[in-house]
Amino acid sequence: MDPEISRPPFSRAWVEGKLLAAGALNGLNEEAADTLLVQVNTGLRPSEVLLCPLEDFCLDDEIPFIRVAAHGRELKQRHTARDIPLLGVSLAAARRIVARGGIQRYRDKSNAWSSLVNKFLDAHGLKETPQHSAYSLRHYVEDALLEAGVDDRVRADILGHKYDRPSYGAGGGLLGRRQALAKISI
Repeated sequence: MDPEISRPPFSRAWVEGKLLAAGALNGLNEEAADTLLVQVNTGLRPSEVLLCPLEDFCLDDEIPFIRVAAHGRELKQRHTARDIPLLGVSLAAARRIVARGGIQRYRDKSNAWSSLVNKFLDAHGLKETPQHSAYSLRHYVEDALLEAGVDDRVRADILGHKYDRPSYGAGGGLLGRRQALAKISI
């Protein structure tokens, strides 16, 4: 099943009321939980977080961000390389990841991470429907940005999607992406 096509988005009410409820992720190991939380305000693919080396968590910059880069592996597409601002619960989770020395347990093990997290979500009633998965957070971010009126180009830049129009300029850069994500940040 292709997660890009088949997974429904979580609703904002579900993310806020269930996934981010106090104690909702208790029992999930810290690295797995924090990886999930990084996705909440970024729409990053789990593999993009799990393959990120410590030095690409750029938390001391004026706009804290995570860098998605090849790092010796082939990116899904050229436009997948990007810098994504970190805000809210995602920034807090990234800080905890960095404090622990980066991704270790699930580094280059996104299938193991997905299996664990999806079983956890299912066992703890954290799937909005049976079709939902951790990947549904990516779809949630896309829908939330659309509902917030964020331009197609900026949404594509945030999610690492192909943009079918000629790209002129930097598309707002890190500041523009931060302003867009601030509209939906939890």
